Amino acid sequence: MRSLLLCLVACFASEVLGAPQDYDPNDAMFMIASIQLDRQAHHLPTLASDQGLLCAAQTHAFDIGARKACSHKGKYGISFMHRAKKCGTILLLGSEIIGCGSPFEIETMRKFKKLLYNKGYSKIGCDSFRDYWVCIFGQ
Repeated sequence: MRSLLLCLVACFASEVLGAPQDYDPNDAMFMIASIQLDRQAHHLPTLASDQGLLCAAQTHAFDIGARKACSHKGKYGISFMHRAKKCGTILLLGSEIIGCGSPFEIETMRKFKKLLYNKGYSKIGCDSFRDYWVCIFGQ
């Protein structure tokens, strides 16, 4: 049921945002599921998938993937907090991890242990486009 909900959120967001034809909404589900399993293995709580964070991650992934630009700044907002707010989620605390030019791998995420395993985060939104991926964690 949870994966169906994630798919519905990802599919809805991609339609609203006018996703490119080569976009795969399953990427978001895979990324979030991988992170959830890794956090569970470290006895950390599951993060709630947040539609605003998904939207913010997706718009940024579309932007940097289309431009092949590796940056936290983009045309949909100067920061992940700004993008999240534009998408309807106000964050008190958060962080963004981006990957550029290679597919998402949980091993890469583990390099950011302080962010990935932060007990203060309760929400997540991730997406990718053309091997440029974005994960936003928040509270």
